[in-house]
Amino acid sequence: YFIEQIRISVKRNKEDGFILGEVWKNPMRMGRSYIDSGKGMDSVMNYSLVDSLIRYFKYEDVYKLSYILKDIICEYPKDTINTLMNFTSTHDISRIVNIFGTDEFNGYSEWAWNLNRNDLEWCKNFKLTLEQYKKGRDIFEAYTFALTFLPGILSIFYGDEVGIEGLGNLANRKPFPWGREDKKLLEFFRFIGSIRGKESFLEQADINILDINKQYMMFERTGEESEMLVIVNRTDLENEINIPGKYEKCNKVYSLKKSSRKNLTPYGGVAIKRNI
Repeated sequence: YFIEQIRISVKRNKEDGFILGEVWKNPMRMGRSYIDSGKGMDSVMNYSLVDSLIRYFKYEDVYKLSYILKDIICEYPKDTINTLMNFTSTHDISRIVNIFGTDEFNGYSEWAWNLNRNDLEWCKNFKLTLEQYKKGRDIFEAYTFALTFLPGILSIFYGDEVGIEGLGNLANRKPFPWGREDKKLLEFFRFIGSIRGKESFLEQADINILDINKQYMMFERTGEESEMLVIVNRTDLENEINIPGKYEKCNKVYSLKKSSRKNLTPYGGVAIKRNI
């Protein structure tokens, strides 16, 4: 009832006002007032997808990612799917570069970002080694490349785009590191931003999951006039791939870490666009 009243107030003041909820689990199973055309919120922060995507890249959890994607596709309204907040990380979880760079997390807990211990002083002073940071950044880029092409709105938590660290809640809310930005990572995010700017059809395109295995994930986005095949390598090894024949001669290709139509480089990816 409370959420319904919020909606009435928002729409009364701004007809196209957008209501986004910080809901961690499937909102379709939390009562009709959460996501219900004309009554509830418009969309939510996509914690369930981000959790499953982290588990896939960090723990090889094929089942969880497959299950959550199926859940979203089958249960969420189309407009909600298109406006889900797909974040790199948030103010309530560890920074994503830390999640991928260390083994300080409990992969068997409810959420992939839950720490093995909650020592605030330890979290405050924790810093990745250079080797850990480079590993975390490599996986982070593959994870973000996948997130870029999945349905929803790609959202960057301030500082993730320049490699800010933060283990645990509170330590993740450090000031922006002016003058100490990771320029290589920033360039990657400029590349990602340019894709989202150019490929506006992704805003409404449907998704078709083709394969999710321990080596890579492969899915397709389909709009009225364009289609795009996306393949992302979750491993630190090269992987040969076989793409559907209809994409073999397409010229519009976005490549991560010099991946190609036939070969995925370690933590690399490729997105191939064709006109229908």
